[in-house]
Amino acid sequence: MNATRPPSKPWRVYGARGISTDYRSKRSAYEAVESIAGSGIRPGTSQAKVYHWESGSWRLYEIVEPIPPEHVREGATVGEFLDPPQPGVLLVDCECGATFTVPQGDDEYGAAEKAHREHVAAVANL
Repeated sequence: MNATRPPSKPWRVYGARGISTDYRSKRSAYEAVESIAGSGIRPGTSQAKVYHWESGSWRLYEIVEPIPPEHVREGATVGEFLDPPQPGVLLVDCECGATFTVPQGDDEYGAAEKAHREHVAAVANL
């Protein structure tokens, strides 16, 4: 591959066995990470490593650790539908009962995933 031309799939995911697959978007890469999580990753091992093509080389973007079963992210509610309404935010729910908000727009999916991982890490450190 020519170093001046970026790859058509600039997101790469390595699973627990070290096998990688490339993706066109961040969202599709993180959907692959979710499917890896559902395939029975052993606790204590890294779930996946996500790389992004930047400035002519692959750079580690994030190491995603397994999420405990009691902390599965259930979904999100658009802020306008809350009582009282909260325009511009999404309310994200965790299976443990916790909720947290992220900004609406831009990369909502990535923001919800990041906030959820931060929630899980904070609970694990208690």
